[in-house]
Amino acid sequence: MSSTANKKLVKEGTILFISTLIVNAGNYGINLLLGRWLGPADFSEVSLLVTLMLMLSFWALAFQLTAAKYMATYTDEQAGEMVALKDWLTRWATIVGLILAFLMMGLSFFWKDFFQTRSVIPFLIFGIGMPIYLRMSVNRGILQGKQDYRKLAITYQVEMWSRLVISVLLVSMGWGVVGVAWGLTLSLLCTLLVSKPKFNALI
Repeated sequence: MSSTANKKLVKEGTILFISTLIVNAGNYGINLLLGRWLGPADFSEVSLLVTLMLMLSFWALAFQLTAAKYMATYTDEQAGEMVALKDWLTRWATIVGLILAFLMMGLSFFWKDFFQTRSVIPFLIFGIGMPIYLRMSVNRGILQGKQDYRKLAITYQVEMWSRLVISVLLVSMGWGVVGVAWGLTLSLLCTLLVSKPKFNALI
């Protein structure tokens, strides 16, 4: 690795590290705000949604690490292979995401009774985000494999800040748990929109 490339890697790696700290602090701040504004019952349902997202992150991480592993083996001159890998992983991410969405939305009344929540609507909204979540994870894996840590850091910032702004706005308008569910889902959509990778040989 050349000295210039090494310096670039260290610089962007540092940016990603700092970004991760900010994101963690932001997520903690969101919890503090929602815990202050929502009552115990509503906040417990919000915590349930966050826990479900953490559970489903195993699927997202599987796609992200797979994309990162194989993308790291290609050079910029192999843009065609990169695009083929991206398309293949995105297709499977969409399929798995739709299956998860069906399980979340189709069984929403079961989940409502099982978790003793007051409404099925958060599960329906949350289900919408499943295909988006997995497709976005593929993009993140590609950025990770290409060592584009600056843009990878931006995706985490966009996810955190959009979630914060949307959730706080909707909760302040009286939407409660439903507002937070939309905040989670729309933050995934915002992140998907900014995470699209570029392949140098095709630019």
